[in-house]
This record gives sequence, structure tokens and C-alpha cells, in this order.
Amino acid sequence: MPVQYARSASGPGQPPAESAYCRRRPTERVAKRRRIEFDQHIRHGLQTKTSAVPLAVQPLFRARKSGPVRFIEMLLVAWRLQQHDAVPLLGFQPSEVADVTYVRAILDGHFPLVGHDIKDRIAFLLVIRSTLSEMFRDEGVENEWLREAHPAFDGLTPMALLLDGHMENLLIVKDYVDEFAGR
Repeated sequence: MPVQYARSASGPGQPPAESAYCRRRPTERVAKRRRIEFDQHIRHGLQTKTSAVPLAVQPLFRARKSGPVRFIEMLLVAWRLQQHDAVPLLGFQPSEVADVTYVRAILDGHFPLVGHDIKDRIAFLLVIRSTLSEMFRDEGVENEWLREAHPAFDGLTPMALLLDGHMENLLIVKDYVDEFAGR
């Protein structure tokens, strides 16, 4: 892939200094172009939207799914959740059309996961999932445990706390699962 160079602020006739040219990484250019294309796509979709149902994101480029995205997909299957349930799990607001559409684009591999909050959430979900799978060794029993009310959660289910979208609830479930497993 060819590398593009940008001319520095030094004027013509001056000897090229060490920083006369700066090298731009192709991945940075591609990521910036993808963000711009996605923003334009969302703006266009929101302007032409005629119903309350969010528009599907059209593929803007070749999809590539990272390990955390594949984990979220696996988690949705294991916990018998729908794709829109990933929105609160990742900390987005489910009521905002742009956030729902953006999460769908992430899960389809069109955009990378960015931000420490999302990566922290995925790390906590990984701890919860791995601890529960070690304890129960059966996805059916694990799903039953996630969907039954517990007195430690004021009568709520762990799944309800996770799907609430607050980081505090995610940490409460993680700490409880760690304590329950004897860690």
C-alpha cells in the first residue's frame, strides 16, 4: 500500500529538515475515512427516515471483526440475547437511533470498538461469562441462573442488571459472580 507524505510548514527553498515530511499511516487514513463515511451515512439516514425503525447500515467497505466483537457475538448466542441487546451491554443508549445503528455496524464488522469504557465493559463481561461457564459447565443452567431473581440483587435478575446499561450494575454482577465462585 503506498504511503502518502504531507509537506511540513517549512517553505520552499529551505533545506528539508528531519520533520519536513511526516508519514501518515494507511490505517489512520482508512479509519478517518470510515468515520466520515459513517457520519455522512447516519446523517443521510436520519434525514430520510420515515418511521421509528432505524435504517440498516449499508456496507461501506470490507467488514473485519476483531476478537472483542466476535466475543460479543458469541456472548449474545450463549446468553440467548438479540443483537439489539448488545447496545446496553456496550454502554450505549438504546433509545438513540444513531447509537443502535452504530452498534449494529460494529457487530457487523464495519467499525472498530473504540474507547476505554467499551473495552472495560467487554473485559468485565468476559470475566462474568468465563466464571459462569466454569461453575455451571452447561449453558442452559447458566441461562437459568442469569434469569432468576436473586436476593443479593434486590429481587432482580442478573440479566436485568446487565441489560440496564449502567457500569455499576455490571460491576455488581461481576463482583457477585467472583464471590460466588470463591475468588
